[in-house]
Amino acid sequence: MHHQNTQPIRLLIADDHVLVRKGYCLLFNNIKNISLVGEASNGIELVELAGTLQPDVVITDISMPEMNGIEATRVLNEQHPNIGVIALTLHQDEDLIIDMIEAGVQGYLSKNTTKDEILEAVYSVCEHKRYFCQSTTSMLVRLIARNKSGHCTRHPEQEFNDREKDIIRMICEEKANKDIA
Repeated sequence: MHHQNTQPIRLLIADDHVLVRKGYCLLFNNIKNISLVGEASNGIELVELAGTLQPDVVITDISMPEMNGIEATRVLNEQHPNIGVIALTLHQDEDLIIDMIEAGVQGYLSKNTTKDEILEAVYSVCEHKRYFCQSTTSMLVRLIARNKSGHCTRHPEQEFNDREKDIIRMICEEKANKDIA
């Protein structure tokens, strides 16, 4: 998948670990159609930089000091709904995934992902499409199946819009992320 726009995708990274942020810098440094415009070490800094730099896409960790990635995503979606947010995290906990989705995240990747998958997620989210890694998709399918059978009632009041229902249906049909996007 290639980004078709003539302008590079403006990317902002948020992670409280310096080594991780520098790794992202190295990863994206040689990608011609992606421009890393900034780095944040916590959620407050992420929200401030996003307002100033106006990136196309943000990649954020969930566990950060000051303000975590969930709350930062919620604020970004309220203040800058045009900025796509991807969670790239070690956490594969159902509640955190649900919290991030409810906060408005458009992508969710495990930190054990590949460079190609990160790029695919960035391109998809930049085009206002959702992207979830395979392990997250599998977990969501299990969660939906449990909800349907009545075994999980964490959010009984949750309502889905038509687009979300289409995405869930395609996940249940085991469609590939590319097909869902």
